[in-house]
Amino acid sequence: MTALDAPVTDDHAPPRRIIVVGVDGSRASATALHWALDHLVDDGGVRIVTAFAHPHSTVDVPLSYIDLYDLARDGARERAEQVIDEVLGGASSLLVEHIVAPGSIDDVISQHAGDADMVVLGTQSRRRWRDRLRSSTTNRLTGHITVPVISVPEARSY
Repeated sequence: MTALDAPVTDDHAPPRRIIVVGVDGSRASATALHWALDHLVDDGGVRIVTAFAHPHSTVDVPLSYIDLYDLARDGARERAEQVIDEVLGGASSLLVEHIVAPGSIDDVISQHAGDADMVVLGTQSRRRWRDRLRSSTTNRLTGHITVPVISVPEARSY
């Protein structure tokens, strides 16, 4: 067999394009996931990131830290999976992975967006004065990561 007869392989195929989407179970995160799916390219996929707070007990309940951690993680996963199932339906091949991790959403997304092409977040309307004074996740993320951050308003209809 000569070099001309050898099978051709494409070891330099471009990597799959990834859109990271923050999903917490809210209507705003469902809107962000819809937007991401509408803007995927043919070879793309979605990495969904869900964060949950480190557990702490404020009541006198005989639960261990492990139990509280599991409850917090499982609750966050279940809320996110309701949105994922509703939005993705039968298109599960578009889901690259679903990461559920402890911490703030901006820290968790920062940790998992290094190889992404963009990050997509849903934004909730800020009706209360107090909400307008707080920094948004989108604003905090833009100072932490080097990929584009897309902010999709909750009011967008799908």
